[in-house]
Amino acid sequence: MKGQGLPINTMIIIVVSVIALLAIVLLFVTSWGSGAVSISSQAAWNEACSKWKRNSCSSGDFTGGGEGKEEISVMFNGELRTIAYICRLNYGENVSESFCRNLCCGGYIPDI
Repeated sequence: MKGQGLPINTMIIIVVSVIALLAIVLLFVTSWGSGAVSISSQAAWNEACSKWKRNSCSSGDFTGGGEGKEEISVMFNGELRTIAYICRLNYGENVSESFCRNLCCGGYIPDI
């Protein structure tokens, strides 16, 4: 009697199945990871925006300049980040202060 074992076809099916299962798990893990970052950055934007609204959406708070004002900063991924950084993280590198102000403060607010 010959040694009993799995046929080659069965072993190939098992190997392909394991590779497919690992690919599916990897897909879900990387998708969930990026989702957590976007939720965290959106939460940071909400916090920064709330602070900016409490300061009447002053331009100096966004840029850190003028009238001795400091930039509004919030904690994001363990580091203190400015409102400009958080806005650009959420809405794109090239967004302007006016764009961020309109999102946060609702409409144009002239610099005084």
